[in-house]
Amino acid sequence: MFKSEFDQINVILIECAYHDELLKPTLILFEGISFIRNIKIFTTDNIYDRSGIQSKEISDKTNIFLYHLTDPYKKNIYNIDYIKYLLKKRSIFKRVLKEVYKNHCFKNINLIFILTISDSMISKSAIKIIKKIKSIGNNIMIIGIHNVHKWFDVTYDNLDKENLNKSKKDKYYINIFNKYIKNQRKHLIKLSDGFFTISDKLEIPSEKPKLCIPNKFMIPEILNKRKTLLNDKYFYEKCIIVIPGTVDEDRRDYFTIVKALEEFLIKNKKADIKIIFAGKLLSEGLKDRINKSLARNNILFFNRYLSAEEYKEYLLNSHFVLLNLRNVPPYGKYKISGPENDARSMGIPLLVPDRYEKKQEDINVIRYDKLINSIDIAYNYYQDRKKYINIALKAIENANKYEINVIRAKVIDTITKMIKNKN
Repeated sequence: MFKSEFDQINVILIECAYHDELLKPTLILFEGISFIRNIKIFTTDNIYDRSGIQSKEISDKTNIFLYHLTDPYKKNIYNIDYIKYLLKKRSIFKRVLKEVYKNHCFKNINLIFILTISDSMISKSAIKIIKKIKSIGNNIMIIGIHNVHKWFDVTYDNLDKENLNKSKKDKYYINIFNKYIKNQRKHLIKLSDGFFTISDKLEIPSEKPKLCIPNKFMIPEILNKRKTLLNDKYFYEKCIIVIPGTVDEDRRDYFTIVKALEEFLIKNKKADIKIIFAGKLLSEGLKDRINKSLARNNILFFNRYLSAEEYKEYLLNSHFVLLNLRNVPPYGKYKISGPENDARSMGIPLLVPDRYEKKQEDINVIRYDKLINSIDIAYNYYQDRKKYINIALKAIENANKYEINVIRAKVIDTITKMIKNKN
């Protein structure tokens, strides 16, 4: 059906924000759909370099257009270099939209994915160009939504916690900016033909189709290794908990983890346990806290970014992946943590806060009431071999949902509906 009905489809992928991890899985997924005629990627060189896309993964039907952008030294909104970086990113986004409108979206059916549109990129001028693209009848606009709570008319007590100590003047301008962005998002919701997310768990602010492509796919070889590990006695010599992601003091709570581990070791002096912070440690305060901690020999951290292979190996050989998320935004409903998909696709049991949105299919999930209790809960599972193997096998079973052909079939079904709705 697809070859006869949809054999002239083009895909345009735009990523000018920061989600480098979205490019590779999205490209690989579309490369394997026969009725897609060609793929065009518009991104910045720093994002493309971090994406890990290899030349062997790119066929003749893919073309890549790169725009130069250097990463800022520090991500601080009061740092002039970071402000310049945001303004340049915004300018590049508009240039990409203009290029797509002028030269790439007039023939055949075009699926145009804006994989990420951050607050700093939203502007009236950008929306005007999107309207022009949409005015061409054969273009289908799909907008990526990741911080979904920002697209709903919802507020949470701690959502703007970082703004509480700002001056009245700063709060005034922040409020004006937020109202402006909120209004522009409403235009984007109307202009979109559908939405892109990395998880089907996320709610979206519309009844329009939702297309889900996770940032990681299941790899059969990894699941086979996980099954082998479960039967290896050496795998149970030390309990290993991995906390993935850049280590800072923003969205994740590491200080409570250090305290929890200290309290655990005082109660369980003979316990052999290690916690791995699988990302670059950016917080000097946290580094100092770890180095002075009685648990310092039980924590592994890094002063550098990990390679993709290192990151994969640490997760693969762990017993649990722990999400040490703070209270906002409400994860599991309006936002998904990238490491969640890493753990699910690799078949690793996942420790999440009890407030995390509950789903029936979460057979690989262990919940903790308070972060301070998470280490004890994980170790109790680890010590009960039968109990641990049971949850680990469920995690492996759940990982099959992340097999690329399973995801691809769902994507094809959603795309088909979008095209038929357009016609």
